[in-house]
Amino acid sequence: MSIQLLVARKFRNKILDKSNLGAVLDWASTTNQRLKRSFNKTEPSVYYHYYSRYTHPHIRERFYDHSAPVQWKNYEDAALAHFLQMPEKVVKPYLIEPNDHILTIGHMFGATKPSELINRIPDIQETIASNNFKGFLLAPDGLEDQFRYYFGNDHECKMLFFSQRRFIPTVDVLANRCDNNKKVSEPVNFLCLASDHEIKAVDILIDAWLAINHLNGATLTLACPNIPEEYLRRIKATKSIKLIQAAPLKASIKSQLLSAGDVSIFLTHIDGGANLTEGMEYGHAVIVNTSHRSKYIVNTENGLIVNFPHEFYKCGHYGVEYDSVEEYLDIVEQGKKAGNYDRSKIELQRAIVAYIENPELLLQHSQNTLKAVAEQNLERSNTVLLDIYKKAIEG
Repeated sequence: MSIQLLVARKFRNKILDKSNLGAVLDWASTTNQRLKRSFNKTEPSVYYHYYSRYTHPHIRERFYDHSAPVQWKNYEDAALAHFLQMPEKVVKPYLIEPNDHILTIGHMFGATKPSELINRIPDIQETIASNNFKGFLLAPDGLEDQFRYYFGNDHECKMLFFSQRRFIPTVDVLANRCDNNKKVSEPVNFLCLASDHEIKAVDILIDAWLAINHLNGATLTLACPNIPEEYLRRIKATKSIKLIQAAPLKASIKSQLLSAGDVSIFLTHIDGGANLTEGMEYGHAVIVNTSHRSKYIVNTENGLIVNFPHEFYKCGHYGVEYDSVEEYLDIVEQGKKAGNYDRSKIELQRAIVAYIENPELLLQHSQNTLKAVAEQNLERSNTVLLDIYKKAIEG
């Protein structure tokens, strides 16, 4: 999650990390959370990790306080633990939410590189078969395919599905965008919130955008902090791109951008998607590139997919052809130089033009987005999680 790196770069956190004050604040936060949890008497009794200064904003907003499915307990008081990526402890029954990749649980065995995770598959399979491991918490996306690829169909009962996006619908947007008599306003406003130029394929987006001959007044609002000078010059030479280089964005600014947007463009060479989730909550149609999640993102006909020649988590390639993000990005860069992404840029141009020239398509995809948001909202996600927790404790 590259936004966490941006948070870590903030001046305030740099100062805190160089002094003992950061450690003191983290200790105080954890102590406060532990104290509050010690008074929680609600059931089911579930532990979830304590948040810190570096907890991803998406997780902080949707898994704590009033958004949490239960009032979290301290580990020693809980009957069940819900862990992200890998377990902190395995003494009690636990669930794993792998988030990015099904093999992340392999980190518990000391694996750090993708190839090491693959080598640990026998250990992971043994863990999956254990009584205390109650299951993987998955969205119905590409992680199910990863499970079957690496583990076969054994223990498929330990794939437990819930709405991982945990949408928080925006009521006023819902009213505006779902009015069948409302025509999508022209010109179309495209929005790209990118935490990193390289990882989020911002160069591909800029190349594609600037190659479109007739934008019909459409604009691209691009928020990205680290755009190379070459692309900055090209952006400054056009009036169709509005650039914001601050990151992470203040909540008020992000809300304004999302409210004004019609289409969220989310490209990535790795993974992620918190910004896309927020765009969907505002009723945006979406443009994404191929990844293990892309079909899941647009499975309600709410967006368009652009084909990329490479996918970081592609089974049979991840941990085989490359063994780190850096090695993978080198392959991507070589592919760009060889012209392998030229077709992707053309597809992206066509997707953008499709929304510019066909307001009915944009309206339909926007409405379909909001239907998906309503069906996969936080409340429903919590209901499913509660049921999973209860069955895991009983079983």
